[in-house]
Amino acid sequence: GEVLIYPYYTVNNDLNTLYTIVNNSGDTKALTVRFLEGGNGKEVLLFHVYLSAFDVWSGALVPGISTIPSHQGEDSVVHVSEDKSCAPFLNKAGQEFLPFAIDQDLDVDNLSMARATEGHIEVIEIARFTAQAVAWADHGEVGVPNNCGAFVMEWADDEWNLMGLDTPGGDLFGAASLVNVAEGLAYNYDAVALQNFWNPALDDVALPAPGLSLPNLNSAHPTATVVADDGEVYRLDWPQGFQAVSAVLMKSQVINEYGYESVVAGQSEWVLSFPTKSYHNAIDSENLPPFSHLWDGSASCDYYKIDIWDRETLPKDDSGCGVLCPPGAFIPRTCQATNVLRFESPIGAGSSPQQLLSSRNHQVVNGPDEALSESGWATVDFGLLHSFSADNGFTLLGLPVTGFMVQQYTNGGAQPGLLAQYGSLFNHKSRLVVNED
Repeated sequence: GEVLIYPYYTVNNDLNTLYTIVNNSGDTKALTVRFLEGGNGKEVLLFHVYLSAFDVWSGALVPGISTIPSHQGEDSVVHVSEDKSCAPFLNKAGQEFLPFAIDQDLDVDNLSMARATEGHIEVIEIARFTAQAVAWADHGEVGVPNNCGAFVMEWADDEWNLMGLDTPGGDLFGAASLVNVAEGLAYNYDAVALQNFWNPALDDVALPAPGLSLPNLNSAHPTATVVADDGEVYRLDWPQGFQAVSAVLMKSQVINEYGYESVVAGQSEWVLSFPTKSYHNAIDSENLPPFSHLWDGSASCDYYKIDIWDRETLPKDDSGCGVLCPPGAFIPRTCQATNVLRFESPIGAGSSPQQLLSSRNHQVVNGPDEALSESGWATVDFGLLHSFSADNGFTLLGLPVTGFMVQQYTNGGAQPGLLAQYGSLFNHKSRLVVNED
C-alpha cells in the first residue's frame, strides 16, 4: 500500500520495538514516518526517509530518559538506526522523542513524556522521484546511497525545488517486533497496509519539508471501500479523509483468545489501538462519531460489551455494573488512543505475573468465575454502542480499531539450564456490520 499503520510500539517493561519498511518496487520513494503517543495520538517524532528501488529502512525504539527542558528525568523513548538509507536531519545515533505536541494538550497534569513510551507508527508515501534524486538515493554496488548530503542541501531553504516528482505508487509493506531482551522473546507482527490512499494531481505533487506534519491520515481520499460481515462490498463517501480511513478500520466486534495457565505462568494481553481517534475527538471537533466523548487532556472514554468463554464453553458476560458502579468495579471502556486489556484469573487477585507490556493504559479483565480451564476466548463488542454514518446512506457499527493479542508462557519444570519460555502474537479477528439507511 501507500500507507502503513503499525498498531503498537512500546518501550515499557524494558521492551524494544524494532520496525522495518520495505519498498517492494523499482521506484525511488519519499516517505514520511510518524510516531504517535498512546494518550491521544499526539505526534512525538516525524522524519522523511528516501528509499531507492527495492530498498529497506529499519529502526528501533529503546527506553530513554528525557533531557529536554521541562521534561528532564521523565521516562521517554530514543529512536536509533544503523540503516544507510537517506533520512535528512534525523540523528540516527539516537533521537529523543519530542514533547512539543504533548505540551499543547489541555490537562497540565498530563504532559509527561511517559505518555510517549507506547503508541503507534504511521508511514505514508509522499511521492516518487523520477529525475536527479533517483541517483542520489541509489545504493549502487556498495550498499550506501550515492549522495544523501544532496538531499540535505536541497532542503536548505525549506523547499523542494527540483523537478522530477510523480504521484505515490504503493508497494510498501512492513513489520515490527516487540523484543524482550532479558526474557529472550520477540512478538512479531505485520503493519496494516492501505492502498489507493491518495493520488494528488501530477501538477500538484510536492514534498512538504521534513518537519511538517503532512501528509497525515486526513490526507486520504474521502471515499472508502469496505467489506461487511455478510460479504457485501460497500463504497462509502465522507466529508473528510480521516473518516474514510476510519471506515476502512471499522470493526463491530473484535475476537481473540486469552490464557493465564498457572502451571506455565501464562500471561495474555490484547492491544486495542485507534489510529484515527485524535481526528474525531479534538476539542473543537464536529465529527466525533463513531467515538463518544471529546478529549479532555487525559481521557476520552468509549464503552464496549465483552463476552468471555473458557475452553469448555463456560461463559461470562462482563459488561460492567450499570449506571452506578461501586469503587474499583470493572467498567468496560477504552479511554486512550492505545489501550491494553490484560486477562487475569478471578482467583487470587494481584498474584499474576508481571505485565507483558506494562502499559500505562491497561485494564484488567477477569475470566469466568467458575471456569473449568484457565484459557478461552472473548468478544469485545463496539457495535452495540457506536455507529458511523456515511454521506451516501450507509451506517457502520463499531469503532475504527486495530491490534493483536500477545501471550507468554514459562515452563518452570523444564530441564535445569534450559530456557523454556515461549511467546506468541495473534492478530484480532473481527466482524463488521453495515446497515443501509
